Amino acid sequence: MMEVNKVNLSPIVLFVYNRLYYIKETIESLKSNYLSDKSILYIYTDGPKNPEGEKKVLEVRNFLKSIDGFKEIYIIEREKNVDLAENIITGVTEIVNMYGKVIVLEDDLVTSKYFLKYMMKL
Repeated sequence: MMEVNKVNLSPIVLFVYNRLYYIKETIESLKSNYLSDKSILYIYTDGPKNPEGEKKVLEVRNFLKSIDGFKEIYIIEREKNVDLAENIITGVTEIVNMYGKVIVLEDDLVTSKYFLKYMMKL
């Protein structure tokens, strides 16, 4: 097996909206991964669809600011709702253009502790 510090790991991109319970599960499972502390995490959080949705989006964003357990964490907050497809297309494009590769997750996925190792083929 290659030594992890000598490998250029793929960044993780997570797309979230307003489902705090699921986001917490997704983050906790990612944090338990073998390579989480060596990985860069980008989180794209979509804006609320209407004034009634602002509270849930703000709860998610406040939680995201408390996350640790990764090498680096970047949170990209959309000011307005761009919808899931647009959020994913633009987010993945930005990160692929920077790194040439990416691991994409949505906010309702729970990964095994070997997920990142498998995805990065280590």
